[in-house]
Amino acid sequence: MVSNAKTIASELVPVLRVYQDGTVERLFGSPFVPPSLADPSTGVSSKDTTISPLVSARLYLPKLSPPTNQQKLPVLVYFHGGGFCIESAFSSVYHDSMNSLVSQAKVIAVSVEYRLAPEHPLPAAYEDSWTALQWAASHSVEDTVDKDPWLIENGDFDRVYIGGRRQRRSVFGHEENLLYRMWTFVYPSVPGGIDHPMINPFARDAPSLSGIGCSRLLVCVAGMDDLRERGVRYAKAVRESGWGGDLELFEVEGEGHCFHILNPGSDSAKKMVNRLASFLK
Repeated sequence: MVSNAKTIASELVPVLRVYQDGTVERLFGSPFVPPSLADPSTGVSSKDTTISPLVSARLYLPKLSPPTNQQKLPVLVYFHGGGFCIESAFSSVYHDSMNSLVSQAKVIAVSVEYRLAPEHPLPAAYEDSWTALQWAASHSVEDTVDKDPWLIENGDFDRVYIGGRRQRRSVFGHEENLLYRMWTFVYPSVPGGIDHPMINPFARDAPSLSGIGCSRLLVCVAGMDDLRERGVRYAKAVRESGWGGDLELFEVEGEGHCFHILNPGSDSAKKMVNRLASFLK
């Protein structure tokens, strides 16, 4: 009898596995959903756009009532979570989350679809994210080359925000730690391992946090999240770096990682989204 079972080449349990024929099986994640011109729950319109041959995005525009339908709105460039190897700007959990946030905050959002590892190891996601940020910023220049009308007509480029589920790690422990294994899986050729400045802002060679290029910063943590202490340490390090902006550390107690994405109907999730919307306003 001939077996049809494929041979596993490598795996990152419980996230994904790679087979010898090159196929990748992601062990969890939400399904893709299409954009809509008027979400029935929030009134937010969304559409997909191509930024470059390698990068795309989903744009979100809140419902605006005349005569304010041409008002200028803050612009949020958003990077979804998933450890650089799962989920998508087009997945249902992030689509629903962006609809909710855009509706409450009254911002235009650019949710970036970057390439995922292991098909595209890091630094591909960083390069794609930079390309998307440059594209969004290019709308502040008065020309119409490769520009989106939503951003041109409604975007206020004096109020641009960058946000998302970026995991800043500083892992102390053995090599079986999932965070360590995930980082080396998505960036196997990384020099310095977990102490590379791309993932560890406390690394010896990391640039000074005093040079962060914004005037306001909101760091959100969840009380039961394994990454809570890293978020708290990051906020403390920024404050002590000499950075001259305004920083707030916001914590929701009793919740775990990505709770507001995975359980958006909870009271804690609503509290988080309300705070994010207030910050963006």
